[in-house]
Amino acid sequence: MFPSSYVPFICKASKSGSHPSRGVIVPVSEKINPIIRASDPAGNYLVIEIDFLSHRTDMFVIYGLNKDTNNYLSDILTAHTSIERRIVVMGDLNVRRDSKRDASSYDGSCNKKKRSKLRRNDKRLLSKRSGPTLQSIPIEEERNGNSSSQKTSFKKKLELLKAIYDINVEDELNSILEYQKRGSLV
Repeated sequence: MFPSSYVPFICKASKSGSHPSRGVIVPVSEKINPIIRASDPAGNYLVIEIDFLSHRTDMFVIYGLNKDTNNYLSDILTAHTSIERRIVVMGDLNVRRDSKRDASSYDGSCNKKKRSKLRRNDKRLLSKRSGPTLQSIPIEEERNGNSSSQKTSFKKKLELLKAIYDINVEDELNSILEYQKRGSLV
């Protein structure tokens, strides 16, 4: 199922009242020295310490609640981070950031509140931490109708993130450029 150099980290719901299928699984390369730091008995998140760009980093893998709860993300991040550490947040946060790209099934009022909270959390976290993400790495502008410099810039971004997952950079790049051609990527 996973390449042999990857370790599957699993957080299965063990808390009474949690659905037995609830949980988080993520394959992590042994090359980045993963160590599990925390897991949620309800199966909602894992915190894995990894080596990322020459720094010990906390990787949060989150399966967000389907219902809006006050400070859900903030509570997880506050309980398991320190100001000295870099963090990576990934997973299914059950929020919609861009209505042009996401399904319309999340139009309920509770998700509007959750989107607002996520934006506030993004601003708070980005003001305190400066780790690389696709969104935070500067993009070169496309010039003279030539997409080669833009393609090169995306490729550099993806290669930075390749340290976590052994992704096929060309496939990811082509997927991003296809979204952009359709006007779906901001």
